[in-house]
Amino acid sequence: MNYRFNRDNLLFILLLPSVFLLATFNICDFDSWIHLSFGRHIVENRAFAGHEIFVYPNLGAAITNPYWFFQIPLYLSYKAGGLAGVVVFKSLIVSAFFFIFAKLLNEFRVKNVYAFIFSLLTALLVRFRFVERPEIFAYLFFIIFLFILTRAYYRNTKLIYILPLIQILWANSHQSASLGILTVLVFFAGMVFDKYVRKADVRQPAWKTPKYIMMILTITILIIGGYFLNPYSYSNLFAPAVLFSDISITQSINEMQPVTFDPSYFSAYLAVLIVGILSILLNWRRMPSAWIVLFLIFSFVSFKVVRSLPLFFFISMPLIAMTASGLMFQGTALKKIYPAAISVVIAAAVFFSGIYGRYVFGFGEEKQLFASDSAAFVKKQGLDKKRIFNYFGWGGYLSWKLGEGKVFIDGRYAGGNLSNDYDHILAASSKWKELIREYEIEIIIVNSIGFSDGIIYPLIPALLSDSSWRPVYAGAGSLVFADIERNGFLQEIPRSAVFQEMVDEAGFLYSVGIRGEIEKTLGKLYLKKQEYAKAKYYYEKWLKRTPSDSSARGVYDMLNNMGY
Repeated sequence: MNYRFNRDNLLFILLLPSVFLLATFNICDFDSWIHLSFGRHIVENRAFAGHEIFVYPNLGAAITNPYWFFQIPLYLSYKAGGLAGVVVFKSLIVSAFFFIFAKLLNEFRVKNVYAFIFSLLTALLVRFRFVERPEIFAYLFFIIFLFILTRAYYRNTKLIYILPLIQILWANSHQSASLGILTVLVFFAGMVFDKYVRKADVRQPAWKTPKYIMMILTITILIIGGYFLNPYSYSNLFAPAVLFSDISITQSINEMQPVTFDPSYFSAYLAVLIVGILSILLNWRRMPSAWIVLFLIFSFVSFKVVRSLPLFFFISMPLIAMTASGLMFQGTALKKIYPAAISVVIAAAVFFSGIYGRYVFGFGEEKQLFASDSAAFVKKQGLDKKRIFNYFGWGGYLSWKLGEGKVFIDGRYAGGNLSNDYDHILAASSKWKELIREYEIEIIIVNSIGFSDGIIYPLIPALLSDSSWRPVYAGAGSLVFADIERNGFLQEIPRSAVFQEMVDEAGFLYSVGIRGEIEKTLGKLYLKKQEYAKAKYYYEKWLKRTPSDSSARGVYDMLNNMGY
């Protein structure tokens, strides 16, 4: 018996290094650099940025920055250890909230061995959001709320008194802080419902008298008050609702899409949803009502917005673990079914995590995703004083590398007038030259192919055919174009170098699972390079997915008739 106890506890302890390693990969998120840049500004100037300081078309405009409590330690971790310090900081936070998550499972009487299994399984499902963004603080605070409220449901605990402080920290770290209010209200209502209305076979709860419920109500009021102790509370109160209401944002950013947009996301969601519903049906009389309500809320929210999937998994897996742990020790035929259901979830989790193979273990940056070479070129040539038009995902990175007030746009400006002008330029619409003149753009730093659709940006061939612009640098996944009139001293690079960069970029996107029209794009590029065998190969790949594309079929048949 002692051996079993020690083994179970050893597995629980091994959870931390396991999750730490899962989270230790190179920086690969575009917005991480925005937060690093803001953190640097706050620390070096000892002041918050109340006005735009990075995006030059909007310099001086009033802005909100509800992430400052995350940005400061993020930048201090860089000061302490460079990019390695940033990655370690992120991995430590991830390990911390999974330790609390495992303790949460213990509140449901899940043994340590199963707490390890289900916590690691959840980590695999959530790994795609292990990035250097304020969400990791939001996940930490959300799980603390779940843990303390669940403990308060089952037994008296003084930990509940720290929830208002956690709410204040959350409100100054991320726009999702209103979820803390939602969670505590659901738990309070669930306690009242389970005590006075529902005749459920729950474990003996701590609240035997209305006095305990009144204490929870008082804490709830303090939490609501604590939310407003930040500079942006009113503007951020309904921020999560923007994920559903602002179509310009939800359609332009992958993480804001419905979960159905990607088969891998949807398969993981569906597997957890089915097993979660099965768990509730098998064990609903022992489950607190609050958890069932939260399961329903976040299953809907995560279906609508893929970015919310981690919250759904954090809610679902304790319910699944609770039921699984109970069935393991009961003489029931259902325990034969349940392991099979768990296996489905595990398989989905492994598959779901596997598609992020581009997240390479490391303590630096994933250079192929950022304009690292182009940024170095621009700085070396003294072009960082010029007005730059940039791919919006690189705005934070270029601000970090080149300084404040240097970029046209960054990830904060999805939607709105500036975003519309950006789209016109990138699409080389009839207004693109007029907008270039209006914003006095002198340098263009862009990738050549869309990360989501795999299609060559129309701006690239437009620039190559325009006598006013010349390509001056081709780096790893990025191109630099210069206005000849203002930068005539820069030497034009061969068009073959531009096409090679485009081929390399498309090949990289294809290798990391970007689809859209990427095979067709590769076919077109190899056709331009007169590498016909490779062109035929990718056209064939494309036609297997889209056999109705008659123009691609015509090119493929021509190459086939040529003997390639």
